[in-house]
Amino acid sequence: MTHSEEEYSRPSYPTVKITNVTLDGVTNGIAAFVRSKNIWIKRSDNKGYLFPNFDTLEARLYREEDLEYHDIQFFFVIVDKDLMKVDPKMGKSQISINDALKTETGWKVTRVERKMTTDYIRIFNITEINSYQVVNINYITTKDSNTHDPNHKAEFEYQKLKNLRSMVKTTVEKLAAFQCYGLSVHKNKFGMDIKLDNTTAHIHIWTNAHLMDYNTAVKKIRQDKDASELRCLPFLKDQDKYGSMYMFITCEESDVDSTFTKNRINQIVSVFNTYINDLYPDCDVQINPCPWTGKITLTKEVNWYEYNT
Repeated sequence: MTHSEEEYSRPSYPTVKITNVTLDGVTNGIAAFVRSKNIWIKRSDNKGYLFPNFDTLEARLYREEDLEYHDIQFFFVIVDKDLMKVDPKMGKSQISINDALKTETGWKVTRVERKMTTDYIRIFNITEINSYQVVNINYITTKDSNTHDPNHKAEFEYQKLKNLRSMVKTTVEKLAAFQCYGLSVHKNKFGMDIKLDNTTAHIHIWTNAHLMDYNTAVKKIRQDKDASELRCLPFLKDQDKYGSMYMFITCEESDVDSTFTKNRINQIVSVFNTYINDLYPDCDVQINPCPWTGKITLTKEVNWYEYNT
């Protein structure tokens, strides 16, 4: 067999095009279609029907009246800007979730498509975005805050923090035991994370030392690359480092203005404040607001959201 005959006899393989997609909820995203109503579910901020992640979409679906889950079709809506220039019809893809494979890092879709008379394989690697914005910041204090013992300074300070952490932990765990409040509690490297079910809201309770750890990590990221938009978490310099705890609340950006989410946050903070004082009536526990302005988005580059348990 000659060289030319060998080449001629080789099987022809289709071209493989790999598209890496990040779901921003604007150009690319997850969409939910209600078949019986022939409508797309819109975001809480009314900025369209594309969602950046399933957590936000599922929280939004919970608030839709008379909705049955089996009546919903889920799709990935993906725009390939390079292909749009060549062929607008092929540049925009609407892919059923049933055709996607869940992976450790996101989703993968493999499909055979045809351009003119040639078949080729398209692989989509899809990554969801969880962009959480700070909506509330407070300090938890007691009657022992800003009190000091000059004779046994270290022991007194650490005991203050130990007592406060124990009170907060006990209160949160007891509240989570009541199903009516819809709370799930996790621990991460910075402290305690309390998720409010059927919303994207999370209440984070950290020690002041862990707050400083987070802010130090943010500053390092800003030094290593152009990330000037990353902000440290605001704090009050006059707060007792050992006699207070830092409590802040986040929710996904498209859910920030949801009345339902706001009401749930206010309810849980109020219940927490009442319950901790019922459990420890002699400690005068207070939740004091920390003033701040502007927009603060937590960065996952610090791994603030990775659970230990």
